[in-house]
Amino acid sequence: MKICIVSPNFSGGGAERVAVNLANYYSEKGADVTIAVFRAIGPYKNSVSTKIKIFEAKVTKTWYWPFDLVPFFKANRFDLILSVIRSSNIYVGLASLFSPKSYLIFREASTMHGLSFFSTGFFKSLVFKLLIFCTYPLADKIIANSSDTQKDLIRKCFLRKKNMVVIGNPILSTKFQALAEEEIGHPWLSKKKTILAVGRLHHLKNHEMLISAFFLTKQKLKDIKLLILGEGEEKAKLLDLVISKGIEDSVDFVEFQSNPYPFYRKADLFVHTARWEGFGNVLVEAMACGVPVISTNCPGGPKEILENGKYGDLVEIDDIETLSYLMLKNLLYPNNSKIKAAKEKAFDFRIDRIAKMYIEPYVIDKSREKAHIV
Repeated sequence: MKICIVSPNFSGGGAERVAVNLANYYSEKGADVTIAVFRAIGPYKNSVSTKIKIFEAKVTKTWYWPFDLVPFFKANRFDLILSVIRSSNIYVGLASLFSPKSYLIFREASTMHGLSFFSTGFFKSLVFKLLIFCTYPLADKIIANSSDTQKDLIRKCFLRKKNMVVIGNPILSTKFQALAEEEIGHPWLSKKKTILAVGRLHHLKNHEMLISAFFLTKQKLKDIKLLILGEGEEKAKLLDLVISKGIEDSVDFVEFQSNPYPFYRKADLFVHTARWEGFGNVLVEAMACGVPVISTNCPGGPKEILENGKYGDLVEIDDIETLSYLMLKNLLYPNNSKIKAAKEKAFDFRIDRIAKMYIEPYVIDKSREKAHIV
């Protein structure tokens, strides 16, 4: 089976990680896999198996990408093409109009909050939604990574539910345990009570809420620390907030980690304060490592992953006082039965399990004799 997985690049985002996880899995199972990217850059490139071919666009502007994809698709005649994020879905959809027929899968990575009129401007939002409306129906299957993501595609982009399915992200690899056991050298972990957050320093991740709640919690539990793993354009702003609250000795920003699992394993609490999400990979990672979890009850996957509080605490967006209370409660009185149940739940999102679900209809309907490879 020839499979092409399409992603803009190999950056540290959740969609790019999904692309690499799926590509490596399908390749291990015997498929002939190519990853097509606009730019072959980013930290996840080093995680791509040497068995996998990488096709990088030759054009210099993203809007010209379909002109590269059409001859590429014609030359390779893939059995299946899987695009993992909104922008590449649109480009692949346009290219598919002029390419040989392949079984086409689009994965929608997030709710439409990032395409609101207020955040992107009226014209840009309208153009994107029109392109989604025109190109997504070309796919044989549309995967939404949460129920809220699916609802937004139907309500805000006027897509039909036909051929649409909700499947969580493929997160945990067979090497998960070995990765978690690797050693890290941060002086706070295992020595101080440490709260961990993982995510790019961006408006949607709402680290201001996290820092403000940490400040309140520190008034009652003096010797606690906060580690934030991630990089992004809001770092200077967040540093200013930390300094203004006088907690610069208790907050550390750590650069992107290709293997964050040891940080989860040694942390005392994981907190996720996003304003919206598609899925919430970091929640699954934290749960799998046996650390208690708190998340905002934001649009997207967190409330589904945590099953409305069964596997971790939920707090409303910008409710800083409640978040501080939950931080204190989890640090002083961790719920071990909930932590154990959450760890078991996390393994629902193993790569081997989810990867099969992604392409199962194709294997069953189009290529039954090759089903064993996945």
